[in-house]
Amino acid sequence: MARHLAQLMAYKDEHEVARLYIDGAFLQRLREQFDGDFTLRFHLALPRLAKRSDKDELVKREYGPWVMHVLGLLAF
Repeated sequence: MARHLAQLMAYKDEHEVARLYIDGAFLQRLREQFDGDFTLRFHLALPRLAKRSDKDELVKREYGPWVMHVLGLLAF
C-alpha cells in the first residue's frame, strides 16, 4: 500500500510541477532574471520514451521547448 501511495503522490507532484511551469508567472520570472533571447531545455525521464539503466532506472534525456506543450496537457 505504501508503494502505491508513493506512486500516486509522485504523479500528483508531476501534475503540480507541470501546472506551475505553464503558468505565465514562471516564464515572466525567467524574462525578468535573464536578458536577451533564451531557450528552455528540460531534462526528463519520460516513462514511455526513456531508456533504462543497468539498475533498471529510467535515464533522463534532454528535451527542447516543445515539452511546454506536453506539460500543458499534463497540467489538466
